[in-house]
Amino acid sequence: MPKSLYFPRKLSNQFAGMENSVTKNELTRALEQLNKNPSDPNLAREADGLLNRLYSQLSQTGSEGLAFIPAILGFLQYDKLNSIVLANLIKLQAKGGKDYNERLVDSLEDLIELSPRQQVLKVLTRLFTIAPAICHQLFMENQTLVSYITRETTDLINDTIPKSRFASLLDLFSAACVDELCRVPIADQYSVVPIRALESADLHVRALGALVILKIWNNLKKETFKDRPSLSLSNLEKVLSEALEQNDSSAVEGLAYLSLHSKSMRDNHFLVEKLTEYLDSEPYGVVCVLANLTWVAKKDQLSQLKNINKEPDNEKQLRLFFKYLLDSGTVGKVTGLKSVSSRVQEKAIELLYNISTDRSCRPQLAQQGGVGTVVTYLVKSSQNIDYKNGISISEPVENQELRLTAINTLANILSSSNPTAVFTRSELVTPVPFLLEPLIQYDIEINGTNTASPLSRLEIDNAELFTSLVALINLSSVDDIDVKLVPVKLGWPAIGNLMLSANVQIRRCILELLANLIVTPLCMEKFFNWSSEKDDNHRNFKILVQLVDLDDRASQLAVLNILANSSDFELVAVVLQKSEMFLDRLFGLLQNQYDTDILLRGFYILQNLAHLPDHELVASYAQKHNLKGILGGLFRNVGDLEVRHMAIDACKRLQQ
Repeated sequence: MPKSLYFPRKLSNQFAGMENSVTKNELTRALEQLNKNPSDPNLAREADGLLNRLYSQLSQTGSEGLAFIPAILGFLQYDKLNSIVLANLIKLQAKGGKDYNERLVDSLEDLIELSPRQQVLKVLTRLFTIAPAICHQLFMENQTLVSYITRETTDLINDTIPKSRFASLLDLFSAACVDELCRVPIADQYSVVPIRALESADLHVRALGALVILKIWNNLKKETFKDRPSLSLSNLEKVLSEALEQNDSSAVEGLAYLSLHSKSMRDNHFLVEKLTEYLDSEPYGVVCVLANLTWVAKKDQLSQLKNINKEPDNEKQLRLFFKYLLDSGTVGKVTGLKSVSSRVQEKAIELLYNISTDRSCRPQLAQQGGVGTVVTYLVKSSQNIDYKNGISISEPVENQELRLTAINTLANILSSSNPTAVFTRSELVTPVPFLLEPLIQYDIEINGTNTASPLSRLEIDNAELFTSLVALINLSSVDDIDVKLVPVKLGWPAIGNLMLSANVQIRRCILELLANLIVTPLCMEKFFNWSSEKDDNHRNFKILVQLVDLDDRASQLAVLNILANSSDFELVAVVLQKSEMFLDRLFGLLQNQYDTDILLRGFYILQNLAHLPDHELVASYAQKHNLKGILGGLFRNVGDLEVRHMAIDACKRLQQ
């Protein structure tokens, strides 16, 4: 055994064998020295080394490491050290659980009582990021802390302490706003601080003031705004734009909050262009601004899919902003971001969805990587979903709302695009399983079907389903057998169930989708292969035949397309020519019918049946329904030569 790994048994304390172990005393001495000489780089480096060694040391300890909490909290006041301190605290939290929370609260209470006011405020500011619940409790209830904040506020307003301390108090308020309950006292009791900060000669203080004002915007009383032009959105935009020009650390976050309230930012293209320069350094804040400025209110039912010429005044501004983001290549810069966090990804998908609601923007959106970004996200978030034999899910999808937004974005783009222009031949099948998910979930909601769904916690509305169906129709129109097979493999029985949807537009889409899918053997089997009338497939066939009588012309044409496309196959044609239920409807449809589209499909089917070697039953129906008389009426009222030729050919063959 190597000598360095041999530990005598007598060293039984908790850190036995740890070379160069950090002690609480070392940390305490380092903090004391740094507090005396905060600008000494050597002391900062020494403290950083100790904290990094402690981080490694904590990997080998259990909950006993919680004893270090009081010793490291004080380092949070130093900007260059707070990251490693927070990392140590997060590691301790993972080890300590409930004991960690109790120890942290006790340590913070001691620090508040024993440390200088400025140090307390800075430490609490940093901790809000990882312990908001604990910090909220202290911010609201610890009387010593409340008195510190009140005195700091009073001293700043009365000019009895340096104006430079505005920043630390505003930093605390900004951090505390992560908790909604903290925003109320900030707005009610301390709003004078950010208001006065907006009058400061220091741009950083003005930017911080603007940031805090925007964070508590919804909590401020109406009278607060009276006779205060500095609180106008236009002034806040001016302050934050100047801050952005000067690369101020609060600018991007401030603009993200401003974009929730001020849609006039859409017209400030210079500001948006400047913002995009921060995409690499502050991607979340920048994409937040773009997502907020492109926000689209969800419309009822199918209205967003209709090409309505009338639009509200702000909608025109919104669509012009969409066009600017695409023409300037801003969207392409967002989709081109590499290795982004899940938060950035979420906002990017929101942005893409918003723009995709405008039909005219969809081709450019696809060209600038919109589809690739959405599909990549959907593929990565589907690691626990198996699509091989139906859909099976090992663990529920975490962010189902975002998943549905991504699917809706994909559906919007593909419902208005040529699939072969968006995907290569080998990629065409990739989006199909995702587009089926709203269909499956909708069927579960409406019909109670017992099946797995990646969107199990959501409600799918008619507009979302409609768009997905249109996209599936578009995809399945491509001559690719896999694209046509996957919907039947994964989407059945939902597709079959929704043939009887009470919503006319959804039923029509289902039937149009089936007209594309029916050429696959798997889909034909669902309607034309049964051993008895009790089989589900016979039920499907019966429903399909009955739907020939639909009043909705577009749906009726879709049913006839299903029957016409499938009748090209002899096995299906034999089933049809033996069904009196079908023949009754077919000949009934042709009588007194002068709609060219319906006649074209009806005679196409009849022609296929007439070409069968055994068409005796069909011939008897032709005689019973006076096919010659039907032709006479057709020649008097319909001029379409293709219809006439098919009708003549079918009639001749049925007479043979």
